[in-house]
Amino acid sequence: MADIETINTAIKTELDKLKGTGQPLVEVYPYHTLENNWYPYASFELVSLEWEIRDTCNNERNLTFDLYVFQEIGSQGREVAVNILYKAMDDIISAFDKNYTLDGEVEMIQPIGWEVIPFNIGNWSAVVGTIQLTARYNKFIK
Repeated sequence: MADIETINTAIKTELDKLKGTGQPLVEVYPYHTLENNWYPYASFELVSLEWEIRDTCNNERNLTFDLYVFQEIGSQGREVAVNILYKAMDDIISAFDKNYTLDGEVEMIQPIGWEVIPFNIGNWSAVVGTIQLTARYNKFIK
């Protein structure tokens, strides 16, 4: 039976598959952070939970996570940084398309939208992709 912690771990496990040499991500955090010096990296957090009681035994739950992908602009320039970010985001979406049940932990997880925003702190600049993920599962009530 799925719970929030199990689903959170399953999302991290799926994203961790995209880390390493030749992969689109350098690191994945199950919380939002700016404390990282290697790019691109991803972070995600649960932002909402909605539910609907279907009958006396079934409670359908929808969890929404905000996932951020950070890519520093640096000396490579914005065009290169944006292309790196697009590749990482496309690979993330494809991973959830392929494993849409998170190995059986949910009925379905799906990206429901994404956008890219500029991000500046002092002299540091990055492009940040945001993806909303919604996970649906049934919580059986005893």
